[in-house]
Amino acid sequence: MRLPVQSLPVDHTGHTPAMGGVTPSLKECLTVTVQNGQVCLDIPVVGKHCISLPVPLPEGTSAQACIETCGSLFPTGACVTVSALGHQIVKECFGLC
Repeated sequence: MRLPVQSLPVDHTGHTPAMGGVTPSLKECLTVTVQNGQVCLDIPVVGKHCISLPVPLPEGTSAQACIETCGSLFPTGACVTVSALGHQIVKECFGLC
């Protein structure tokens, strides 16, 4: 394991961002549950949002939602990818991505 250079900023993954003030996107995945044909979650920059699924899944199905922010210095938007049963079901982007 390589330790980061402490004189440079370090992101949540332990990587040092590229020089020039560009901050890498932040990515977080979490488990969500299908309710009424949609999944609801809090999205950075956007807030709480529900995403309708184009594929019918039984109530209570466990799914994974991965949120990745976009923007250079500050987040300007986010993209959400929802997967269930090992397959990507839907991807939506919000804000400026």
